[in-house]
Parts: sequence; C-alpha cells; structure tokens
Amino acid sequence: LELPPREAVELPPQTLEGITVVVTGKRLAGFTSRDAAKEAVILRGGSVGSGVTKRTDFLIAGAEPGSKATKAADLGIPILDADEFRRLLEDGPAAFRRSAD
Repeated sequence: LELPPREAVELPPQTLEGITVVVTGKRLAGFTSRDAAKEAVILRGGSVGSGVTKRTDFLIAGAEPGSKATKAADLGIPILDADEFRRLLEDGPAAFRRSAD
C-alpha cells in the first residue's frame, strides 16, 4: 500500500485550531456516530476531550447528553446542537462569540 505524499492530502479548512470540544449524547443528527463527529473536529485542527473541564471550549450535545451538559452549563461553556456544530465546523468559534456592542 502506497500512500500519497502528505502535502497531496487535502484537509478541510483548519477552523478549529486551538479549540477543544467534548462530544456527548446518544445521537448527533447528520453524523453516523460520535466518533465521526470527533473525527470532523480533529480534521479541522481541533482537539477532543473526554470530559468537560474549564479548558473545554464547546460541548457538542446529541440526544440525552446527561451530566456533561450539566457540568458545561455550570462552567458557562457553550452547548451546541447538531446544526450549531456544523456551523462551528464551517465557520469556527468566531461564529459563536458575542460582538462587543
């Protein structure tokens, strides 16, 4: 098996560079699995955590998110649904920052 040169592999835009997300819940609409959602984050330069901490930037919540959503809410971490997650993948975290008006 011969792999293409690394520079020949086209990655999606690195919209999540420096961002840490946690994915939780049973189903996330539009993704075949939580692992597929995690892979989408990694391919865009982000990191995936296993638990919510003060270093978590976003919680991606599918159906029945449980205690991770409670902890994220307590810490003031944005909780995104599947549609918002797709927006995060496309536009990066700036799409969710409040403007200073």
